Amino acid sequence: MLAIICGHFGIATADRVVYVFHVPLFLIISGYFLSNKRAVGDFVRLRARQLLVPYYVGCAGILVAALFFNTVFLRVYGGYRELCVRILRASLFAAGTPFTEPFGFPHIGLLWFLWALFFAQIITRCLMDRRDAPVWVVALFLIGWVTSSRFKLPLSFQPGIMGALFVYCGVFARRYDLFSRDYPVVLLGCLALFGYCVYTTTYLNIVNGYVGGHGLSVLGALAASYVVICVSKWLANSSLSVARAINWYGQLTLPAMVFHAMQDYSFPIWMLSDALRGLGLPNPAIHLVVVGLCVCWSVVGCHLSLRLPLLRSLLCVKEPVALD
Repeated sequence: MLAIICGHFGIATADRVVYVFHVPLFLIISGYFLSNKRAVGDFVRLRARQLLVPYYVGCAGILVAALFFNTVFLRVYGGYRELCVRILRASLFAAGTPFTEPFGFPHIGLLWFLWALFFAQIITRCLMDRRDAPVWVVALFLIGWVTSSRFKLPLSFQPGIMGALFVYCGVFARRYDLFSRDYPVVLLGCLALFGYCVYTTTYLNIVNGYVGGHGLSVLGALAASYVVICVSKWLANSSLSVARAINWYGQLTLPAMVFHAMQDYSFPIWMLSDALRGLGLPNPAIHLVVVGLCVCWSVVGCHLSLRLPLLRSLLCVKEPVALD
């Protein structure tokens, strides 16, 4: 979640690193904890409650936030009617990036991920017990990749079928207990591939179907995700105070995502950047301030979601489990 926030401000140095792994890692972790104990129908209903209700809560939050900032900053986004229509149309289509073919709907921003994750998890749940599941998830990834360059379907369906590959990788890792043991040689190889992808700006952007390096970015995403998981294990063992803070935030990434989506869509960041630049701050310092404030806002959202019963219910928030 921290990496995703860092990747939303056009900071070239940060983008080269976080775009290699941030969305795939989210999908891998969701697959790692995916269970087949529920029947498919019950599973679909549960995931709709956990992912799609927060999606529309987030859309309502974006509308309120955009109207507020439009008032505070003297109609920075234009007329109120046009603003409402644009956000409502974006909410219906649930796209993560703007495009014109074939429908020409505006994008809703970060919340696209909730619809994509919904489809990715449903597909993986239906396939996870099949012996030919790897063939299916690879085929669906290729279909999503090829079709994304030609047209965009509603509700981030193509990112969803592409994401099923990474959700299944999480299922595979859990099935064979790949994350609890250490593989130094594998880690070194993954670190080298991660570094190569950063150096060559080779990345995977599921939201718009971009696969860099003629497919190498897929392997790079898996490698970088494994490196981040190993670093997380190291942090948990070496710095308990840091690990506890990240663990708390990590269990509340859904409200963090919703509140960051509200800010990312509606708050005029360029005004803040210009004001800081007017104070004589260099670009690196401006980036640190902007990202820091955005992280703080998402943390405020996490606290609000724990304290307000209605928000807690709508976002399906549970009290985080403390790290021993």
